[in-house]
Amino acid sequence: MKNRYLLVQIVFSFLLAFSVRLYGQEITVVPRQSFYTTEKSGEMLFYLRNMPGKSPLQGEVFQQDQLLVRKSGLQKGMNQLSFSLSGFNKGKTPLRCVVKDHSGNILTDTTVNLTLLPPKRNEVKIDRLNGTLIVNGLPFIPFGFYSYSPVYPTLPEEEVVKGFNLMSPYQKITKKTFKQRKAYMDRCAALGIKVNYNLLSVAGGGGVGSKMKVSQEKRRELLTREILAFRNHPALLSWYIADEPVGQGKPPEPLIETYKLIKKLDPYHPVTMVFMTPSQAWRYAGAMDIVMADPYPIPNAPVTVVEKVTRSLEKAFYPEKPLWIAPQAFGGNENWKREPTPGELRAMTYLALINGARGIQYFVRKGLNGFPKSTAAWAECGKMALETAELIPFYSEGESINAIAVNDSNIRVKALAKDSTLVVICVNTLNRPSRFTITLPDTVSSGQAAVLFENRNVKVEKNVLSDMIDGFGTRVYKISLKKSSPAPVEKQENMMIDPGFEYLPVPGVPSACYAHVGKDRGSTYFVDSRVFHSGEHSLRLVTPENGEGVSLSFFPSYLEYGHTYHFTIWAKAAPREDRWAEKGFFWRLFHRKPPPPSFTVSARSAGSKTFLLTNQWKKYEWFITPSDSTRQIQRISVSLVLNTHGTAWFDDLFMAPVLTMKTTVSTPGKGLKISFLTNVDNAIIRYNLNGTKPDASSRLYSAPFLLHQDADLVAGVFRNGKRIGTYQQSVVVSKALGRKPELENEFSKYRTGGGPGALTDGLLASANFHDVHWQGFLKKDLVVTVDLDSIQDIHEIAAHFLQQTRWYRIFFPLAVNYYVSENGKDYTLVYHYAPSKPSRDEGPKILTVKWEGKPVRARYVRMVAKNRGIAPAWSSGAGLKTGLLCDEFIVK
Repeated sequence: MKNRYLLVQIVFSFLLAFSVRLYGQEITVVPRQSFYTTEKSGEMLFYLRNMPGKSPLQGEVFQQDQLLVRKSGLQKGMNQLSFSLSGFNKGKTPLRCVVKDHSGNILTDTTVNLTLLPPKRNEVKIDRLNGTLIVNGLPFIPFGFYSYSPVYPTLPEEEVVKGFNLMSPYQKITKKTFKQRKAYMDRCAALGIKVNYNLLSVAGGGGVGSKMKVSQEKRRELLTREILAFRNHPALLSWYIADEPVGQGKPPEPLIETYKLIKKLDPYHPVTMVFMTPSQAWRYAGAMDIVMADPYPIPNAPVTVVEKVTRSLEKAFYPEKPLWIAPQAFGGNENWKREPTPGELRAMTYLALINGARGIQYFVRKGLNGFPKSTAAWAECGKMALETAELIPFYSEGESINAIAVNDSNIRVKALAKDSTLVVICVNTLNRPSRFTITLPDTVSSGQAAVLFENRNVKVEKNVLSDMIDGFGTRVYKISLKKSSPAPVEKQENMMIDPGFEYLPVPGVPSACYAHVGKDRGSTYFVDSRVFHSGEHSLRLVTPENGEGVSLSFFPSYLEYGHTYHFTIWAKAAPREDRWAEKGFFWRLFHRKPPPPSFTVSARSAGSKTFLLTNQWKKYEWFITPSDSTRQIQRISVSLVLNTHGTAWFDDLFMAPVLTMKTTVSTPGKGLKISFLTNVDNAIIRYNLNGTKPDASSRLYSAPFLLHQDADLVAGVFRNGKRIGTYQQSVVVSKALGRKPELENEFSKYRTGGGPGALTDGLLASANFHDVHWQGFLKKDLVVTVDLDSIQDIHEIAAHFLQQTRWYRIFFPLAVNYYVSENGKDYTLVYHYAPSKPSRDEGPKILTVKWEGKPVRARYVRMVAKNRGIAPAWSSGAGLKTGLLCDEFIVK
């Protein structure tokens, strides 16, 4: 355990607000990024802590004597001045930055170096505007933990699946333990975990396990060797060089020299150090890029100590240096007689984040139930890791909104706006629940606020939000500030559930799927709010080793035999660094070339298809045709797996029949208008009316057409002369077509057949319970009457019924009666059907009850179909309610 003293902790905690010296000046000018590589433009940040002189102020940036940008109207706070990087040379370029008042008087005239470097695959940039990092071109908030050495082999995989993306093992830099360090770094790289690499034993900053009996010359040699060994490693995030240097009696000067050496050897990664005495951190400003603090108040001081520490360091170092906090996740010895509760951990973490911390590194983790002992507390940390990942777009790009107030002084509130969306984060600093109200900006009208991570909404009335918060609890509200968009253009209905991974009742985890863990238990599947093709999220898969990734099986769809379904998915892969070609001839002779990144979609009996990935969003398609004709409708789940090692994102899953048929009644009882819709690009449609599959000589569909007679319609989608899918539908045109059926009993909400007009829509169902054209009646009889509008000759009445007794308890009717009437009051029975021995066939099977005979005159036609009501003893659902299904009431 770290050697620290309780009295020092408490004294410094309560004096922080008064004792921290500002590292920056009244006007601070810094490049937005710690360095630039491939960016087309750069940005200089002019941060005005106050407004010296009279407004408006003006900012200017010069390269030598050339004006790059001039901006008037500088305000208190942050001001951004952008300019082109065209013509900049690699290395450091001095830029003259000037602030003038309204009279042209110079208030600040300073020279700032902007660094431009060649791009590097594992580069880590600091975005000083918001304090986040840029890793692989994406905003990144490290959220992880310290740990001890040697690193237990399964620790990285145990923690990455919970949502952690950072670890920092204490370690001694010796030749003997190099393989251990290399092993955990390689494993972290495969899993997608970054490492705040501990150099304490050779950097001179003191800390746990850092004492080594070696000369300064040898220490410097070991430091240099370690930097060179790991500076190109994909797991490297930053270098950790000092652990509480003030408490360890380590002066800043040697650490500044260490910093300079590291930056000379590796300018691509930031340097970090942690302070238990934040009031002294300014002295070490020249030795670090990121300042860290480790306030450990529990149980001796309130959780708000973390808030005070964070605010003081944010005030002192913004915008020059980002801030990370190491919350307390230990206790039970020394000066801490217990660990923090899950609630205290939550409050401390969120207080750090809403006050400017952009990194969380808990002290300390030793799984499974070492530090912290409470697995419930550590589970809470993992949950917050996923919550923080969800909020990265707001932490990294959101604009802070100050026009917000809460009626309880013990509740802290932070509001961030981005892209017409407002996020409001609340933290209860007391261990008691509270009702509270938040007054939102005037731009927020009445409506709904989504409570993130809780799967509920609360009302917003006249820009006031009211809710309840737990003791030490947090709430995050998401409110749309834009008006609802117009209805979208008609398109085929998507059969995939949550296709864009936008439904997140549990943070970070996709909802409508099963996950089947592969051979590598560290493979992950998280929803990513930073990367998406559309909407606000995508699915991120990480496969550590080829062929060992997780497989996701999505919510099932019911596919009909004889129909082809078009499945599409958007995907892209993260760039990989495969150095196979750089290896020597003999090495390549005995090693296989790594396969290109790929993913596979599959659907059991329907087969599978594998696609090669690119580093840009691309749409992939697969045509699925059920192959089992014995099952008219098949329950199929599409599965997805990232085959090769690395990271890939997936979005906008879509599945629909290659053709969708829309029908409208042109003239009731006489004609049906048919139109087709397809989602297949660059395709044409051909069709036949006799039940045969279309070919290149079949009728070409160019516009909606009319059917005046029964047809077995089969349409096909053709692309480049090849039929890639079919759609079939039996259609019947009868006198009842399009007329409103009057039902004596209400149909089941689970089997609507398409709604109130389903029994007269002209569309016949297939032999399966899941066919959407069946209309069902649970335990109730089917009694339907159709008004033909006039007295007509009738020579045929028919209806189709389904039996599928296994699982679904669907039975043929016990009896069917057809009646006719001229006036709608006096009915005559024209046909009675009642088998002496009801069928025991399990099905699925269709029964056609049909009467044909000498024409009768009638205007009204009625059918009464008797439901069994209760399943018979011989059936699998004996004693339970039965269903009666019918697809069409036919009158000719």
